[in-house]
Amino acid sequence: MLSKAASACRQIWSNVKGVSTTTVALSVVPIVGGIGVSTDVGRIYLVKSKLHVAVESSAFAASRVLQETGDRMSAIDMAVKVFHLAEPEGSNSIITMVDFDPASNAVTIRASAIVPTGLVGRLTPTNRSMQIDTTARVSATANRAGSILQDD
Repeated sequence: MLSKAASACRQIWSNVKGVSTTTVALSVVPIVGGIGVSTDVGRIYLVKSKLHVAVESSAFAASRVLQETGDRMSAIDMAVKVFHLAEPEGSNSIITMVDFDPASNAVTIRASAIVPTGLVGRLTPTNRSMQIDTTARVSATANRAGSILQDD
């Protein structure tokens, strides 16, 4: 009786038919998951980088307009125009705050973006939000030919 059980166990362990198929089928799930997660994380970092560039550009442009004209509404209009030219595609981004410091001609801009996610969205919330703040100031030594921009 014991020899029959041992023989049956040896037969099961020695049968290798379908082992590679099972191994591939089980390994496909984590591989696809890893690709999906890395794609979503890459998209989030790309949008964050582009949002940062858009916010900095709009802050510098608004600071320059504020220094040249002293008109806050013109500075806000310029900030919005430049932001929309440089804003990241594929995200819902918006300027949420524009603040002025008249003593130093500094402009602080805050923007936020919502990035839709693919595979990560199946496991967690489907949108990731981020917020970027930056302050820009046009140097007092800037002249009409070329300005010196500083980022704080």
